[in-house]
Amino acid sequence: MRRRFDQPESANAPAIVALVEGHATHQVNSHTVPQSPGTAIIQSIMDEQLSCDPTNDPKTLPPLTDQEARRYRKFKRFASIVSLVVTIGLLLAVTLTPANTWLRDLVEQFTLNASFGAAIVFIHLYIAFQILTFLPHVYNSLFLERRAGTSVQLFGSWFKDWVKSLALGLTFGVAGAASVYGLIDAFPDTWWLIAGTVVTVFVVLLTNLAPVLLMPLFNKFDPLPEGPIRDRLLGLCDRVGVRTVRASVWKLSEKSTRSNAAVVGWGNTRRVIVSDTMLDTYEPDEIEAVLAHELGHHVSGDIRNSILVQTPITFVSFLAIHILLGWLDDPIDLTGRGDLAGMPALALILISVSLIALPLINTYSRWREAAADRFALDTIDQPDSFIQAMEKLAEQNLADRSPNRLIEIVFHSHPPIDKRIATAGTRSGSSPIPDTAES
Repeated sequence: MRRRFDQPESANAPAIVALVEGHATHQVNSHTVPQSPGTAIIQSIMDEQLSCDPTNDPKTLPPLTDQEARRYRKFKRFASIVSLVVTIGLLLAVTLTPANTWLRDLVEQFTLNASFGAAIVFIHLYIAFQILTFLPHVYNSLFLERRAGTSVQLFGSWFKDWVKSLALGLTFGVAGAASVYGLIDAFPDTWWLIAGTVVTVFVVLLTNLAPVLLMPLFNKFDPLPEGPIRDRLLGLCDRVGVRTVRASVWKLSEKSTRSNAAVVGWGNTRRVIVSDTMLDTYEPDEIEAVLAHELGHHVSGDIRNSILVQTPITFVSFLAIHILLGWLDDPIDLTGRGDLAGMPALALILISVSLIALPLINTYSRWREAAADRFALDTIDQPDSFIQAMEKLAEQNLADRSPNRLIEIVFHSHPPIDKRIATAGTRSGSSPIPDTAES
């Protein structure tokens, strides 16, 4: 039986996994030749793309053992930490060296317009960030997922999605940078209040429009065919008083072996989506249990409430920028808050506030997820189906069933799967099934 994470140092293990262990090598005529991290990743790309071995098909791989799943999660954390460290390192390097003023002076040779200049500086920083984090990102989001059997994407398909996300990030980032520096220039004392308001309105609009404008860029959706499943799911929506405009099949199998169902959008764009992988592998009662959880968020107004919780953090972030950039004038040679040389420092402040707020946001999220679980259990009154659905989601998502308490508080947006199953088990005639996600 082929294993993907249990022996990364063996000759048969992918170089990309060996890379994490710090000894990436490539076999050439029985001689082991050390490779750079970049070469190891490129070699893995070629091996994965050219191989005709059917065991490379994630759909046919056996489930990971518990040990392999732990290693998978370890490697995911490693790659995420590398990306964060590289990002902070890049911003610090630009902030604390003459690079910040050099970039500002270069831009100001072409324009003195605050918004246009900010857009140019952002583009330079964004491209540098994407180049430096590309290898950790491709490792994290493509190769780890393929080795784990959770992704069926090859590099070409993955790269198209990456380009789309790059374009979206660039578009939103340029608009954000231009707006912030334009507001600082026009309203130097109150810009942060205006910026916080604009971002909040943008988040509301994006929540409403994402199912129409953004999700179709990365996924295909077909109408959910007429039949018992459709009638059952839409009947559940009607029963709990959530109006939806349509029900769709999410063609997730083209990219992943995972399953999911959701109620996305807000107001006139709200719709039910169920992945084709879930329709193929879950019982109707289990699909209904997952959807009931999602409907719990809408019945309880969790989308609106989440925006309300995020809004103060948004205003605090901009206020922190306003205060700290004022203090940093002399240390990093700025001429004022609107100095484009301060953009890397601005980004560092945003990252810092986000990291500080992360445990608070996740604590709130876990509370609401637990409430949605209770709503689902009350609504469908089928705790065994809920438990079975959670077990399947856990196995497909390689979830950490019972994480360290500190890890849970800081990083987990959902309650650990064992807690969710235990809650359902108190309402079930059968005991919870010990076995590894989040709906």
